[in-house]
Amino acid sequence: MTDLLTQRTSSTFRDSAALVVGRFVAWAVFAVMAVQIVLAACRRDLWTDEFITMSAAYRAARNVVTWLGALSSAYDPHFPTLYVVTRLVSGVLYGQPIEVFVRLPAVLLTLAALALAVHWAVTDRRGAGPLLGLALLGALVLDPEWRAHSAEARMYGLMAALGVAIVAAVACGRYMAAAWLGLALVLLHPFGAIVGFVPAAVTLAGPYVGLDGLRGRRRARVWLLVASLGVFAVAAGWSFVKFIAAKSHGFSVQGGSDAAFAALAALNPVAAGAAGLAVLGASVGWRRRARSDAAHVESVASLATYGAILVALAGAVALFVTLKPGVRPYPRYWDWLNPMLFAICAALVVPAVARLRGTIWPSATGACAALVMVVTLAVRFGPEHGTGLRDAAAYLNATVDERAAVASDSFEMFFYPAAYRAGFACWRGGQVVAYLSERVRARMPCQDEAGRVGFAPDVARVFVVREPGAWIGDRRLMLDDFTMADKVVFGRAVVEIYDRKQ
Repeated sequence: MTDLLTQRTSSTFRDSAALVVGRFVAWAVFAVMAVQIVLAACRRDLWTDEFITMSAAYRAARNVVTWLGALSSAYDPHFPTLYVVTRLVSGVLYGQPIEVFVRLPAVLLTLAALALAVHWAVTDRRGAGPLLGLALLGALVLDPEWRAHSAEARMYGLMAALGVAIVAAVACGRYMAAAWLGLALVLLHPFGAIVGFVPAAVTLAGPYVGLDGLRGRRRARVWLLVASLGVFAVAAGWSFVKFIAAKSHGFSVQGGSDAAFAALAALNPVAAGAAGLAVLGASVGWRRRARSDAAHVESVASLATYGAILVALAGAVALFVTLKPGVRPYPRYWDWLNPMLFAICAALVVPAVARLRGTIWPSATGACAALVMVVTLAVRFGPEHGTGLRDAAAYLNATVDERAAVASDSFEMFFYPAAYRAGFACWRGGQVVAYLSERVRARMPCQDEAGRVGFAPDVARVFVVREPGAWIGDRRLMLDDFTMADKVVFGRAVVEIYDRKQ
């Protein structure tokens, strides 16, 4: 008897020690990933869509109502949530480098969502909680598209992080948290409704599908119901205005489109297949153990949630292919779902690993930690290709004199906060404006109502910045009196030098 007690005590101590070490390792991996993402956000120069985020957040308006009204027009197909958050958070970063100023609001929200997912996973009652936390991080860091979106001022990296956090919340029995995260996901992007409403709906029906943890939480569920109805009304109204009522963004039932199928190709079939098989396998396993293991009662609701996510995804895909969109559907509208699908698979496989005896799950935790850490240190986060605008601007800041002028080929479309347009005389500007010095900005002529950009008679040399991802519109640079003398390439940006004809 004494030997048996000693053996059980020793086994319990080993499991506890392994759990503590596993939690530390999971948080260490998360910390390294967070540092890598923040550093990438501070280093890479902005790309066109990120300038759109800044411009929408600081769009000129008389008051908040007119600002939201402008964002509610056909100006942009997204909800204004990210732009509002960017405006609120970036105020604390005012005057910092433009990348920090624009990107950190989205990046910090992404890391906060991941921190919640890791916290819920490592504090789960099951012994393999650290393994689940590491698997969730791996679902993100192993996806190249998420790595590109993770350190940018757009919503796609944040959407994937919220999706993984929802999976972590449901897997760990935190259904109310999953519901609120789902509503936040809905308000980020119209495509977030594919999965965002599912956790809220399942949570509201919780007491009727076996979620004992929600019994007696009537007041919280009432507030959730009110919030869900409000979010649904806002999302439905916004989508109607953006995609149906607005002529430039309308839908027409005309069958599938090549663009739709090209966008759907961003979904990883391995991720979808693995998630589907995991749901099927977990369902079979539950049916065999339901009578003998009462602890699996709530897994019915968890599996229903995962299944509902997949069904909702399949239904949305079918609807999207059936309706031909008037706006081009980009692959990034869908690829944020891939890490969530892998996370679903991980959340259903890890409990099976936790039930294995011996050193299997600690070994699996160590192997997963090593893999995620190596990948995190070896890969690059943020957009894959820099724009070269920062280097081009540094060249112009050192070269432009009082007899020269600077112009970009981008239509004057971006609104800039005052700190990043000092010396700039135009109402709006192109992408290079934020990187130029105040002295050089003052040498940039503005376009007239017809889109023409002229140059004063005393200007002897013109530096033209050909910006990557430029939207030209009806902008015309009046260079008839100049001849091209040279061209300097900075990554994807090009500076052309024109001298006045003699």
